[in-house]
Amino acid sequence: MGVTSVRYNVSQKRLEELLSSVDRPGDYCFHGRSAEPMPRMRVDGVGAISFPVPESQAQALVGVAEQAPYGRGTRTLVDTSVRKCWQIDSTQVHLGGPNWKTTLAKMVVRVAEGIGCSQERLSARLYKLLVYEEGGFFVEHRDSEKAVGMVGTLVVSLPAAGEGGELVVRHDGRETVVDLCVRYADELAYAAFYSDCRHETRPLTMGHRVSLVFNLILSGDRPPGAGLAPDYGGQVDAIEALLAGWSRRADGTDKLVWLLDHGYSQAGLSFDALKGVDAAVADVLAQAAGRSDCCLHSAILHIREMGTPEYEYYGYDDDGPAADDEISEVDESECWLDSWKSEDGSSPEFGQVPLLDGELLPVDVLADAYPDEAELHEAMGNGGAMVEHAYLNAALVLWPRAKTVRVLARAGIGGAVEYALAQIEGTSPGHPTLQQLGLVHEILEAWPRTNVGYGRGPGRARAKMLGLLKSLGPGAQPHAERFLAECVLPRYSTQEDDALIDFAATIGPDVMGRFLPELIERHLKHYPRSLPDLVLRLRDRISSNADDTWSGALRKSARTVHGSLREALDSSAHRSSSWGTGVQPQDFDSASIAAILRLGWEFDLDAEAAASARLLAQRPTSVAPDRAIPTALAHLSTHAGKESFSILWRHATDFLLSRSATPPEAPRDWHVRAEIKCGCEACRPFKSFCSDRSSRSRTFAIRQDLRYHLSNKIKRHRLPMDSRTVRTGRPYKLVCTKNRTDFRARIAEYARDLEQMESLIRSAPIGSLAAYAEERVQRLRTACAHGG
Repeated sequence: MGVTSVRYNVSQKRLEELLSSVDRPGDYCFHGRSAEPMPRMRVDGVGAISFPVPESQAQALVGVAEQAPYGRGTRTLVDTSVRKCWQIDSTQVHLGGPNWKTTLAKMVVRVAEGIGCSQERLSARLYKLLVYEEGGFFVEHRDSEKAVGMVGTLVVSLPAAGEGGELVVRHDGRETVVDLCVRYADELAYAAFYSDCRHETRPLTMGHRVSLVFNLILSGDRPPGAGLAPDYGGQVDAIEALLAGWSRRADGTDKLVWLLDHGYSQAGLSFDALKGVDAAVADVLAQAAGRSDCCLHSAILHIREMGTPEYEYYGYDDDGPAADDEISEVDESECWLDSWKSEDGSSPEFGQVPLLDGELLPVDVLADAYPDEAELHEAMGNGGAMVEHAYLNAALVLWPRAKTVRVLARAGIGGAVEYALAQIEGTSPGHPTLQQLGLVHEILEAWPRTNVGYGRGPGRARAKMLGLLKSLGPGAQPHAERFLAECVLPRYSTQEDDALIDFAATIGPDVMGRFLPELIERHLKHYPRSLPDLVLRLRDRISSNADDTWSGALRKSARTVHGSLREALDSSAHRSSSWGTGVQPQDFDSASIAAILRLGWEFDLDAEAAASARLLAQRPTSVAPDRAIPTALAHLSTHAGKESFSILWRHATDFLLSRSATPPEAPRDWHVRAEIKCGCEACRPFKSFCSDRSSRSRTFAIRQDLRYHLSNKIKRHRLPMDSRTVRTGRPYKLVCTKNRTDFRARIAEYARDLEQMESLIRSAPIGSLAAYAEERVQRLRTACAHGG
């Protein structure tokens, strides 16, 4: 099969060659501890050894041992100033026990993985038993090759009372210090290293050390350098130079994506989980990226291809060709990266970053890939069959640190903001550095000027950006003003309300005094509830520290709400035009009414509040006088002495009394009011049936299109009528039967009207306005009595 829609990076051939030369994983040294079953050990001349090795047996072992020599060129010398320890040849040491082979095999597997050798081909062959007494040591040296196929040494320290004597292994400027002291009877400590590593044993400060020394043997054909520790310093240097040059170029790709060999799940992918060569490549890239100021992450690469299927022909007796799950030609494709992991194990929220042309390496790595999922979509309607292939692969992703914002902004600006937040974490708040301000400038430059095609959650991204600017303090004021003007103002969506309130104190009353009124003018028609409430919440937040400047800014915003109300009420577009923000536009509900009136009362704008109340009363189709207004007044009853309150109370009262002063009468006949303008051959007799006061049911023997036409009229005009098709004779018959659903709905509406009238009685105007409301209150009580 294979992926055909991806364009590879053909300009980084040298980088591909260098990474491909990293052919084995592992490190120069590996060490650990094991609680596996212990061996049964017998030494000629001493007998069975106990664990921990007691002092008496340690002395007995020294008694049958010889002073350990060391090699100098072709000579073997004994010099206690160079090496002070005792050795017993492997022929005198007998290891056994029912589980010792399993214990040693598990240890060798861990060692093979740690130093990057084939687990199947690596084995451990006992060489000597070493005994160190107090003061024993071995100066730095390299082990000679003591057997065919030897690639390294494994030291297994047995339980014995001793302290000090650390093993120090060095390679290529690096050093590993291993504590080989074992104090528990069921524990082993071990360390393995390549033959070319220099190592030493520091002096034992107390007691004894008893260790088994094994030669690590690699069976089969031994590749060149098999006994040498993995050393990719040359590759790191060369890759560093390549990345440095690539980072400086303005043209070309913004990132490089290296596909890994092994498969990893989305949940299990991390740098610590990388296996084999993948781990080695990641280590080499991490070193080179760190030196060349590049960012390195792991991610899952998703590839989705859709196209026309291959067809197979089975002969003349079949109905035709059968679609296969192979794609003949790709018509549509998507490639993106997600499930991000950093080198430190964190999971940054970068989102779905697209894979662009010319970013993937190695070249043709997916040419023969088999899809993880393949689905055949059968032909429907005029559309032919389609095949969909999905591929999931783990990858290492690299880009210059200076281009991070540009790379992440392709997936959604929220990822770039997350990155910036991580960069400033832990720094002194309120004192931005030039680097941090430069990062903010990059984000503002990359910020999408439209909500289409820039990922999900633009409102959440704006909220996070406000939090970022707040943490930087007054030093970022020019950037903050630009962000409010260019990014928040045109595309406000209420998701940033909390962040705006938190941010207000940082940006100050002068800026908010300009920003909030313009925000209200633009968006009140979309958010008649949230924007008035935003001003009220902001007033509550800063009330303890409010000065005249703040008071003036908030009062100006409140006045703008009332001044913009007419346009908001007149706008018929507010129900659809803000869908691009991902937030449904709000209605003028009870919360909207309450917030608008409170703004007038709490900022001493009683005249504006009264004018707004008259506007609300003039729009019964936008502001429901039977439900929204009574509910709002119930929550505002403490202000029942205000003129604006009285205006809406009278409006709601008059509306409900006009509709429900008396209980609805049950219908006396079967007349159905049907305002149907159509005069076709089906609608003319149907309208006559609707007007017929005595006829409840009628059958219309008409063709199929006319039956559908009448059924549709019943649904569109919400007529209290049922319809069904009787499939006997020709043409079939549509049976229409009138019902009482409209009356039952009116009864339910009347019950709710009574509840609202009871509420209006409880919230009647007070003070000087009470006299004007007295007559209406009495009528409300009378109407409620009728309903009771």
